[in-house]
Amino acid sequence: LEAHYDIDTNRIYCCGASNGSMMTYKISCQLGHRFAAGASVAGVLLDPIAANYSFVGSLPMLICNGTNDGTVYYSGGPEPMMWSAEQTLNFWTQNNNCMLDPDTVSFADTCTTDFCTVKKISYSDSSNNVRVVFYKVNNGGHSWPQQACTFPSAGNINRDINMSVEIWNFFKHYTNPYTTIAYGKTIDVYPKYLIHQGDTLSVIASVTNPANHKVSLFT
Repeated sequence: LEAHYDIDTNRIYCCGASNGSMMTYKISCQLGHRFAAGASVAGVLLDPIAANYSFVGSLPMLICNGTNDGTVYYSGGPEPMMWSAEQTLNFWTQNNNCMLDPDTVSFADTCTTDFCTVKKISYSDSSNNVRVVFYKVNNGGHSWPQQACTFPSAGNINRDINMSVEIWNFFKHYTNPYTTIAYGKTIDVYPKYLIHQGDTLSVIASVTNPANHKVSLFT
């Protein structure tokens, strides 16, 4: 995309819902230095994702979960690998070194026929630059607030807020401080098994170094 379009690499963001939420968490954990911020709707962290994260620094994250989600349960499970929404929230507040005292705002229940309400809980770090914002949709289902389409497993769809607007209002405050960082893209090792009498081990590494940093190799 960079090769074909005029992309501002300081302002690349990632967001998704349901399986797209798991995708957001996965690439945020493994390639967080490529994004300015992330947003997850109706998803949680999984054990394999949390076990294989590699952070360069903090990553602003917006999280939205319905307490009555019948697909991705707010309380976690049923598969052991699925975290709860609040465990997922704690993961990001800890990674971003957020203070324990959040700011909490309850949105007006402007649509009483959606049978759910929204509370916005905002966590900041000590410098107030990197936030984690949690939208708790009380009695909300497996849905994106203000989504147009409906489907049987969606449950209650909140109409008090527009999640697309909320996400952009969150994203637009952030740029990526790690755009010029040097990082390893791939590493291949061959052969997989060695015989000590004379096999040669080959290691091929690919490093992206946009700002031509000094790179040292240690063997």
